[in-house]
This record gives sequence, C-alpha cells and structure tokens, in this order.
Amino acid sequence: RRNRRVAMVMTIMQQKTCIVKYHSFSDDQMKKLTIDPLAFYEWNGGLYLFVRLTSRDTIRLLAVERIKALSATRNSYECPEDFDPDTILEGAFGLIYDDPISVRIKFSAGQARYIQERQWAKDQKIEMNKDGSLILSMNTSGWFEVKKWMLSYAADAELMAPADKRKELK
Repeated sequence: RRNRRVAMVMTIMQQKTCIVKYHSFSDDQMKKLTIDPLAFYEWNGGLYLFVRLTSRDTIRLLAVERIKALSATRNSYECPEDFDPDTILEGAFGLIYDDPISVRIKFSAGQARYIQERQWAKDQKIEMNKDGSLILSMNTSGWFEVKKWMLSYAADAELMAPADKRKELK
C-alpha cells in the first residue's frame, strides 16, 4: 500500500497519465481506468485522489485504498487550469459530488434544533412548522451521501422531494 501511495505522489509530481485497477463500490466491480492524477484530498479520515478520467475528460474522486494497482504511462498531461478541488466540493453534500439535486427533507421537532445549528449546503433554506418540525431545502450533489445521511435519522426525517427519489427510498 505504501508503495502505491509513493507511486501516486510521483505520478502527480511528474504529471504522468496512469492506468489503475480500481474497485468500484457502486457496482462492486474491478475497473481498469486511465487517469491523470491531479491532487490528494483528505476527508473524514480517508485519503482520496482527484483524477481526470482521460476517456471522458471528467474529474472524479477515487478512494486511495480502492486503487489496487497503478502503473504510470509515458504520456504527460497538463493539470486543467480551472481545476480547484475546493470549488468542486463546494456544491457536494459530504465528499461525493455528482449531478445536481434539489431536495426537501422534513425533520421532526426533536431533530429541528440539530438541523438548524449547521450549514448543510451553501444555499439551504429552512422552513419552520408550527409543530416544531422543519423542512430543509437545499441544492447539492451526491444523492448517495444525502440519502445515507437522511436515513441515519430514521423516522425523524422524511424526504418530501424529489418524487422519484422518494419512491426509491420506500
């Protein structure tokens, strides 16, 4: 594992395109990816690597511990001028950023104070109900993380919108 991390650091410093074997949890498959490693990012005790997938020219975040093999190619790359990890993650809920999603979640009166004390998304809105419950509306990305977070509240949270995700939860 240490050798893989050292190799990753070296490929970032040398700006070399790499081929990696990556275990994707979303479909439990081992994938062979051609990447341009851009930057490391630590979050919640985990180490992640921002990469550009060369086949799609898109930026993704890979969990370092799921990179099972790495080999550098002879190809060099330039870091995208507009690449800024903090800006990319600004709209994410947690660490996963994905297609934008607007959600409305109703929280029980018992959880309302906790929800109010934090900034969950950059453009969140909170509507207080007469019974002490509240509705949190926010635009964010990373449905998986929003869903996981919301389900951690069990019966104290109810997804009001979007309708298709509401059906998915049931």
